[in-house]
Amino acid sequence: MKREKRYRPLTEAERSDLAGRGCTSSNWNDITTAHAVDALSYRNVEFCGSVRLGRTERAGRYGIYNARIADCHIGDNTLIENISGSVSGYDIGDRVVISGCGDIVVRAASTFGNGTEAKVINEAGGREVLLWDRLTAQTAYIMALYRHESSALATLRRIVDEYCDEVRSDRGTIADDTTIKGCRTMINVRCGPSARIENALRVEEGTINSTAEAPSLIGDGVIIENFIMSDDSTVKEGAVVKRCFIGQGSVIGSRFTALDSLFFANSAAFNGEAVSLFAGPFTNTHHKSTLLIAMYCSFFNAGSGSNQSNHNYRLGPIHQGIVERGTKSASGSYALWPSRFGPHSMLIGRLYINTDTSGMPFSYIIGSDAGNKIIPGITLQSSGTIRDAIKWRERDRRRSHVKHDIVNCELFTPYSAGKIAEAITLLESLKESAGESSRRLSFNGMKIPPGALEKGLRLYRMALVKYCGNLITERIVRSMPATLQELREALEPVTEAGTGKWIDMAGMVLPVSEAEALIKELGRGSPGSAEELSERLFNIEGRYQDMEWSFVSRLTGELAGSPPHLLTPEEIAEFINRWQEAVVSLDYLLYEDAMKEFTERAGTGFGIDGSEQERKSDFVAVRGSFEDHPSVKIILNHIRSKKELAERVTEIVTALDKV
Repeated sequence: MKREKRYRPLTEAERSDLAGRGCTSSNWNDITTAHAVDALSYRNVEFCGSVRLGRTERAGRYGIYNARIADCHIGDNTLIENISGSVSGYDIGDRVVISGCGDIVVRAASTFGNGTEAKVINEAGGREVLLWDRLTAQTAYIMALYRHESSALATLRRIVDEYCDEVRSDRGTIADDTTIKGCRTMINVRCGPSARIENALRVEEGTINSTAEAPSLIGDGVIIENFIMSDDSTVKEGAVVKRCFIGQGSVIGSRFTALDSLFFANSAAFNGEAVSLFAGPFTNTHHKSTLLIAMYCSFFNAGSGSNQSNHNYRLGPIHQGIVERGTKSASGSYALWPSRFGPHSMLIGRLYINTDTSGMPFSYIIGSDAGNKIIPGITLQSSGTIRDAIKWRERDRRRSHVKHDIVNCELFTPYSAGKIAEAITLLESLKESAGESSRRLSFNGMKIPPGALEKGLRLYRMALVKYCGNLITERIVRSMPATLQELREALEPVTEAGTGKWIDMAGMVLPVSEAEALIKELGRGSPGSAEELSERLFNIEGRYQDMEWSFVSRLTGELAGSPPHLLTPEEIAEFINRWQEAVVSLDYLLYEDAMKEFTERAGTGFGIDGSEQERKSDFVAVRGSFEDHPSVKIILNHIRSKKELAERVTEIVTALDKV
């Protein structure tokens, strides 16, 4: 337990020594300390108001030099030097460095960014999210997209308001081991431990949450106002950020401009612009001339020059876009809001219509002067889709042992599988209604090219068998049943939750029923605190696998005639064979897609001054051979391992003791 320090006024000798070093005070009686004051640690300091001085050890360069200090409490072994303005109204921790700065002040009572309203998704308002230290992707999702649940929103607002009352103060905090260098202006800001501010232009009305294990950074030329930064977040390189939340592991830089936007776990934003953006986990935009406006997305990757329009010149910028998880936009893409795009799709070209493709996941959505079209399910055979799923898991930059956002990085989940099942029903209905005129198929204002419907159905069906088979084989291998009864026990669902529709709540995949139950509880005033709400969400996440199995059990029943625990060993072996065929077929499609990067055409520009042989040699030197490419090796290893797994599981179920 940390001992309470006892502060005393300076002695006459200490005052005299400080005065001899060019230090002044409006009232020396207001200067107190808990330690002996070493005058050599102070030079040319103007003290104003109540100031507490910490210990300064001779072993290091600590103390205060060339600065005006007003109403501050200063910790041990801290360095404050060369301040052209003043340091005022701060409780400053131990081992802090404040050097070469202008004003570092608290001017009035502040909540330090907490309670700021950000107009996300709809630029004209109506979906405001309250920024606060404990905001997560999931609570923001509820605030922004469940506006019709007024009682639940009232509970969330009360929780935030109570927190704002707790943190409201006329004193700021600069916690232990923080470094602030070259900051021109810092007004009404709280800094957590080990935070760094380096050469920022203006930092105002905000909180920099930071920890020793996951420090946060504000870098060169940054202007940031009315903000909350999570621990392990970075804003740098001349970025301009106003009324924004920056989540764990997120980076904003290269002069990116963000207004009224939220960036959750592991998002990255460079060069472009965001307005009223709800960027769920793993949202990435790297290019100039890219504008992300009035949209909700997650796991989104924006191509260069991606733009959207939320203004039809009637009632103002009132339109919004919903871009479901895992979608990409190609270079130069354009989308007209209001529109909604299904998960894991690719937006190509310029789409000048309002459309909803949420029922057609894994699709190409193409806009052109020749007409708009959709190619269902086609990204299921894209090596890039699989690469993304692997990449997300590997690129989690969050160093803190406490992860605020719940993030499910899996490609196939009950959410995506449910979307695929919905798409199969839609395509079968379109096929039936079209009859012999199948060459003129359309969906929500977009044409489906000849042959695309049948191919989409085939890809979707293989994907569902692959998903269900993955979990069935996993359970059988994990339990290693010796009898039919043990097999059935291993495959029987343990909960009724999860059999229905699932949603993606900004990175968290959960059943609609669980989301609805949570919203109802919030409407009744419980969970009644940030801690209780977080615990409730993580409790749902903790039951994910059991609920997922309930979903897969029902889905397998539709694919195989009965749920897994009611299938005979022979029927399971037959389904495992279907699963192997689906996995291998999809993998070979991925293999063929990867091969496109190693064709003659892909070698254009290599061996610039040489012969055909030199072109090939240059290509291999730069890109490597097809067989040695990491993605190709992954695909081939996956095919081999799944074939071996299928054989192993088949042996297990056919060798069961049926007594």
